[in-house]
Amino acid sequence: MIRVPHRPAVTVILTALLALSIQALSLPKSAPAAEIKFSLAGGLAQKFEGIGGISGGGPKFGAALQILKVEIGGDSQSTDGTESSHMHTADDVSFDRGYEWSLMKDVKKINNNIKLYGLPWVFPGWIGGPDLDPYYNNSSNLLRYIMTWVKGAKAVHGLHMEYLGMLRKALDASGFASTRIVATDSLWDVGFLKAAAANKALYDAVDVLGAHYPGADSPPEAKLLNKTMICSEEFSAYNDINGGGCWARILNEPFVMGNLSGAIAWNLLTSYYRGFPYSDNSLMSAREPWSGNYQVKPPIWVTAHHTHFSEPGWRYLPVGNGSGLLPGNGSYITYVSPDAAHVTVVIETMDPHDAHCFYSMPQYPIADVQTVVLKFTDGLSSITRFRVRQSVFDYGNRTARLFQKLPDFPVVNGTLKLTLAKNTILTLTTMDDAGPTDDPSQIVNEKAPTNETFFPDVYREDINELRDEEEPRYLAPQAGVWEVRSAPDGKRAMAQVVTQPPVDTCYPRFPRPGALIGDYSWTDSRINCSVWLPTWANASTGVYLGLQANQAGASMVHSSGVFAWLLPLQGPGCGGYCTVLLMTRDYGMQQAVYSSVLDGLARDSWISVSLQMLKGFVQLRVNHKLAYNGTSGWEKLPSGWAAVGTQNFGVAYFKDLSVERLGD
Repeated sequence: MIRVPHRPAVTVILTALLALSIQALSLPKSAPAAEIKFSLAGGLAQKFEGIGGISGGGPKFGAALQILKVEIGGDSQSTDGTESSHMHTADDVSFDRGYEWSLMKDVKKINNNIKLYGLPWVFPGWIGGPDLDPYYNNSSNLLRYIMTWVKGAKAVHGLHMEYLGMLRKALDASGFASTRIVATDSLWDVGFLKAAAANKALYDAVDVLGAHYPGADSPPEAKLLNKTMICSEEFSAYNDINGGGCWARILNEPFVMGNLSGAIAWNLLTSYYRGFPYSDNSLMSAREPWSGNYQVKPPIWVTAHHTHFSEPGWRYLPVGNGSGLLPGNGSYITYVSPDAAHVTVVIETMDPHDAHCFYSMPQYPIADVQTVVLKFTDGLSSITRFRVRQSVFDYGNRTARLFQKLPDFPVVNGTLKLTLAKNTILTLTTMDDAGPTDDPSQIVNEKAPTNETFFPDVYREDINELRDEEEPRYLAPQAGVWEVRSAPDGKRAMAQVVTQPPVDTCYPRFPRPGALIGDYSWTDSRINCSVWLPTWANASTGVYLGLQANQAGASMVHSSGVFAWLLPLQGPGCGGYCTVLLMTRDYGMQQAVYSSVLDGLARDSWISVSLQMLKGFVQLRVNHKLAYNGTSGWEKLPSGWAAVGTQNFGVAYFKDLSVERLGD
């Protein structure tokens, strides 16, 4: 899941996303010259499905992505935060929530040909039943939930889904027969593959086999089905030059070795706080909306080697006849346009030891230099020249020259001789090339200082310019969902709106909502906020503020820090109403440091809360009165973010949220 917290920066980011000389080297290892044949005589292999990102696309600039895969928000943690659902409850429907609608419409404006792909990953709790399993306990609820989203995308936003992960019969019956089903869109499931082979109805319902992080191969059970296969979630690296090299291998090797014909990167954009899980595990980074800084990273230009000179619907040349492994290792693939008027060859010689991938990929030595003779015959012999783009990675010096335009390579009598250095990507194309030549991000020096900035030392979450149901800009929910709503007194506030535990993949499951803001490096800091707890049935039983929360993503359940809890009670012992104050060292409420009873606080009213940590002293003020001041129990806490949340899944309102870094 990807958060894009600041809308004005998105347009700039989208533009960047959608947007050899072969040197004589004296190197110790070399492979003998080998001839590689390229021919149409043996026919063409399957169609190229495209290259995409999860949650961007655009014209021939930058990555020029061809598929945008978005999560169907499910009110729950899905790696780096939560996305708001279009149906918080069975009776609630809205197509104005979250950022995915705007993102899809923005990329369609830039490139109307981009393919849209929807996938539910987590779900609101009302779908899952007592076992929190939407697939088996409440299939009718799941059907209504997904089809409501698909229909709303089309009717409200004019967005048609090219791919979806389920519901063939329902899609056909509702006029979406052209939407293609991708299964199982997870790790390879051999049981499912065998079932599809044995059950014609199941086989016919599936258009595409999609696998997460398949490496370079596919199981024999998948190949036997003779279906289109794609890497429906991939990337498997950081977006430095190591990750650029890994991505180059992922875009070639899975077709050569596994017959997979497309790849979608998780994730598209690091637009979440430093310290969150999988930071920079993306095509590019833009995690500073307060400064406008973003970084076009090496995987963007690696992608461009393919997407600038091919389109979905082109076909591959088969392995052994235009695609395959190089004699000194590395790989090459060839795309052919539908009318066979254009050909694009992409060659990569990335060393697996330099271009390391997180997930399993083939490990083999790459020749330091190898010479190949490309022979174009039988339908391709008329090629007389290639436009050329090259990327060269120098891992020793942590530098790279990416997507560099070179003079045309002549093809003489159907022959082109190349000398290829290790850790090089080379694209040869018959297409015209009007792409970028001087973008600063095409020259990489990872030892050079960056111009990144940190979260503002003083920040106030201003929601006055946000529409109803929009998410606050910099608040990053890890469980639950915060939306701009009107509080019971009519004032605009941030409401936590998830009222029952959602269906997610987190273990242990989140017992309560929580959201983070600020900077992971903060120690001395302050958070201020006013809170309102309603009295109605689905209201929360309490709220908390936190400092130095040191875990994010699914690991927030294990977070330590300074947590101040206000837990209203009602009964004769309180004289009607009172509030228990609990101070803990953890989100899990297991490490209590202090507790007391505060009088004069009632539900259905605003309560101002200020929590501060300064040089080991923790201070809490409630309605401007000192409620706690102490040092004992707060020793050796790590740095971390500020936090807000509710004691359980229930409604509460928050306004006037501000955070501040204190000290030097």
